[in-house]
Amino acid sequence: MSLLELAENGDRHAQCELGSHYKNNIGNKNEAFYWYNKAAENGNTSAQYNLGLCYENGIGLYYENGIVVVRNEYKAFYWYKKAVENNNTDAQYNLGSCYENGIGIKKDKAKAFDWYKKAADNENISAQYKLGLCYEKGIDDVKASYWYEKALANKNKGVEKIDIETFELTIKNAFKCDKVNFIPYNELESVKSLNKGGFGHIMRAIWTKTNNYVICKKLIKTSDIKYDLFDGFIHELKMHLRLDCYNDRIIRCLGVTFDQKTNEYLLIMQYANGGDLQNYLKENFKKLTWDNKKKLALQIADGLNYLHNEDVLHRDLHSKNIVIHDGNAKITDFGISKIQNNQQSTIHFGNIGIIAYMEPKRILDQSFPYIKSSDIYSFGVLMWEISSGYPPFKNCENIITLGLAINRGARETAIPETPIEYEELYKKCWEQEPEQRPAISEVLNEFKRMNVGIELMKVSQNDETPKVQDDDELFSNNCNFEFANKIHELLDRTLITAILD
Repeated sequence: MSLLELAENGDRHAQCELGSHYKNNIGNKNEAFYWYNKAAENGNTSAQYNLGLCYENGIGLYYENGIVVVRNEYKAFYWYKKAVENNNTDAQYNLGSCYENGIGIKKDKAKAFDWYKKAADNENISAQYKLGLCYEKGIDDVKASYWYEKALANKNKGVEKIDIETFELTIKNAFKCDKVNFIPYNELESVKSLNKGGFGHIMRAIWTKTNNYVICKKLIKTSDIKYDLFDGFIHELKMHLRLDCYNDRIIRCLGVTFDQKTNEYLLIMQYANGGDLQNYLKENFKKLTWDNKKKLALQIADGLNYLHNEDVLHRDLHSKNIVIHDGNAKITDFGISKIQNNQQSTIHFGNIGIIAYMEPKRILDQSFPYIKSSDIYSFGVLMWEISSGYPPFKNCENIITLGLAINRGARETAIPETPIEYEELYKKCWEQEPEQRPAISEVLNEFKRMNVGIELMKVSQNDETPKVQDDDELFSNNCNFEFANKIHELLDRTLITAILD
């Protein structure tokens, strides 16, 4: 017997399941309401809860005294109460919300608190955040902290969807301020996947508030994140907030959003109309003069100088994490960045990055400290890439061989007709010993000696996120790629030592 036949024969569980099917899969709200109503009247507690949602949010139409009604807060409260009486724990949270906000019942903060407490005790994440907020407003930081931490510990069980209000409360609690810009997900249209990598899924969308393209970054869980995706999301957002001073050399984070359908957090960032540096060089290299190339290198150095002045280590500088907007270079992707001398400011462990750009000392020794000179090494490789037009060691497919070679001092060959002062600078930057590499301030001074002046660093006065146009193939992956750890997966320390000897 089909689900529909079971429902029509009065099976309350089939009726509820059919309601959910119409609501979530087909999108027919009227049919969803009809079957939830049938099941609720037959005593199905899940349907009673969902019927309360329908009445509260105006999902589906029904007739009352010949008049079409789309929303009824009193009936919403009635069905939440019914569901609670039948031990539906989700409805406990909604009942608390009704008492707090006067939905179908007179406001009663004491009863709201009681229902939030019952729902929180039953592991309802939204209620746990609410309870934390209640205690915080009541100036009981210990209990507030307990419930916030309880919610964080439970939120990845995958049992419960998180609502928008809970998402905002979570972010505000993480930062203890109202600095974060919350962007409603329904303001993002024409969302299109651009690239999916090891740590993130990069999408492009139109932000209807500005009619501009933006980048949406969704993190992907990997074994390299110490805790969970939310920690990774908060970490990268913190880095953006630390750096978000409208610096021309950094891709800005415009805000955050939450997709309730997928229960996922997303960072919303500036879109770059020239794509990433690697593809930009591939498409435009023949047109670039040496002044153009120096300008790109100087702009990256200027961005790195800003990071280092803020004591931020990027830790993953490569040509996919440099983007081009209106011909000017900007640094992006702070997913594995950290604050210098702060061991708690990173949520990743192990070697993460692309071998050709990685600090040579860390390739075989993951305990070797990552410091500012490690970013300088990566910058030196980028300078070479700008001079050549293609990635370093592009024809070397064996990453184990490449890693061992770089660790021993192997570097790319200088491109003919490279200005001698430019070549000397990148070779200083990629010195084997970190202490022999210049500081970023010295790098900027070297560019001044090359007569790469302020006129080459100027960006357009209209350096805004581009309006909608048909250039969607320009932007490439901003995600990280793990290569170095494979060396340790495939070779043990004894074999490596033998090879080096």
